[in-house]
Amino acid sequence: MPGADSRTPPRVVLMRNVFDNLGDAAMLECEIEALQRHLPEASLTVLTDDRRLAPRYPQVAWGEGDLVIGTPAPPRARTAVRRVLAGSGAGPWRRVTGRVWNALATPYRRRSVRRFTDAATRLTSAAGVSGLHGRTRHLLDTLRSASLVVGGGGLIGAVPAISEPRRALYAALRALGVPYVLHGVSFTDAWADDTYAGAALVVVRDRSHSRARAVASGVDDRVLVEAVDPAFALAPAGDRDVAETLASLGLERGTFLAVNVRAADRDSLAALLLRLSEILPEVARRLPVKKVLLFGMQRFRENHDGDVLARLAGSLAGRLPVALWAPEGNPGLLKGVLASARAIVSCRYHGAVFGLSSGVPTIGLVLSADYEVKLAGLFQWYGLDRLVLDVDRLCRAAATSWLTEIGNRDGELRLHLARLNQDLARLRERPYERMASLVA
Repeated sequence: MPGADSRTPPRVVLMRNVFDNLGDAAMLECEIEALQRHLPEASLTVLTDDRRLAPRYPQVAWGEGDLVIGTPAPPRARTAVRRVLAGSGAGPWRRVTGRVWNALATPYRRRSVRRFTDAATRLTSAAGVSGLHGRTRHLLDTLRSASLVVGGGGLIGAVPAISEPRRALYAALRALGVPYVLHGVSFTDAWADDTYAGAALVVVRDRSHSRARAVASGVDDRVLVEAVDPAFALAPAGDRDVAETLASLGLERGTFLAVNVRAADRDSLAALLLRLSEILPEVARRLPVKKVLLFGMQRFRENHDGDVLARLAGSLAGRLPVALWAPEGNPGLLKGVLASARAIVSCRYHGAVFGLSSGVPTIGLVLSADYEVKLAGLFQWYGLDRLVLDVDRLCRAAATSWLTEIGNRDGELRLHLARLNQDLARLRERPYERMASLVA
């Protein structure tokens, strides 16, 4: 009889696409580290559109996830196009390019999704599989051989190019009987199927809205866990790298305000840029800070932060010293730089995650109702709901409230964040402990 050491190790599959977003890249990095720590005996396969972490984790197998069934373009072609778009200047053609590509890819995506889910269903019978090209068949084989699949994130039904293939993967897993985890979920909108109810574990990253909607979507309370976003655990870059970056941007520790603005609908964005251009000079003068760092977090097609930040920088020209920075592919360096800020104002969810988890006073700005679920849920962990503002509430009175919180109560606020971060660091391990139990 073979001994226990001869057993095949469990296989865990992690699905995370990044789309040149530093927040999603941070989630990917943190989850690889946590899964290796809690499941050291398991073989890990990562399905992602971004393999920049591959050299750091040679023991991990790398492959493609839902993009295989969502787009006809091979990985090298997609990467080349993204690099061209990321390196180009601001302009409306990014959005046009995105719309044209989506229009061309939509018929392919829907046919491919249908073939994929049909193939997964046939695998459970004697019919076998036919009609799948090599990359799609390889994806299906990877999923069916898994002991556990980990996915999740922002499951946004309003973005069919992402939601349709992603739902197909979870439908395939249910058909194959492979347990899966939805980790770091924000319920911006519920999918009217068994995606949530069929999960072996659902980890929501806010304690009010998402939990209630999870239960309403049929999730059993016994498989529902609340935990802060996986990217909370991201380690900042080393002091030397941070110091060199600060020097290259003309920044000194504790003397700059860091601001992020993300793409949004035209009216909301125009209103936000106008109000920020009016408020930021006063906030900078009264804090006081020497400079404002406008930092980007995504360089993907129409969601390129550099475009909107360039507009804001233009409106502040001559009124306020500004540095413009869009770090490429290094979320740890961004977190290290933000940890040196006097304060942070962020429209992006993970910009706020980096700031709060570093103990830096942070303001969250909301540009849309679905995004409010994420931002408000994050600040609720800290009991700082009052520091989340939507664009309609952004005015000089709001700036005064920032100054009260950040300027007059800086020491108290930083101590509060440090204390809460210790509690959240312990809480973040709970989902991985549950995943280890599922594999066992």
